[in-house]
Amino acid sequence: MEAIATVTTKGQVTIPKAIRDQCGFSEGDQLVFRTTDYGAAIIRVPDLADLAGVVEVPPEKSGVPWEEIREQVREARAQKLAQ
Repeated sequence: MEAIATVTTKGQVTIPKAIRDQCGFSEGDQLVFRTTDYGAAIIRVPDLADLAGVVEVPPEKSGVPWEEIREQVREARAQKLAQ
């Protein structure tokens, strides 16, 4: 799909409705603008709930409190830096 929008004097652009609909952009969404060799790409910042289940949890980590996992990662990084 292709659509044209105009940049205002304030640097603002209205995303055409057809593009908003196809991309699933809605009021309140945060968007990331990433530059490429050809211009820029725009993506919606995913809601954390959308990411649930994306990464497989190793069986030994299932049920481990998040704070404990973070502490293990900190310790592993500190050991690696000490080497």
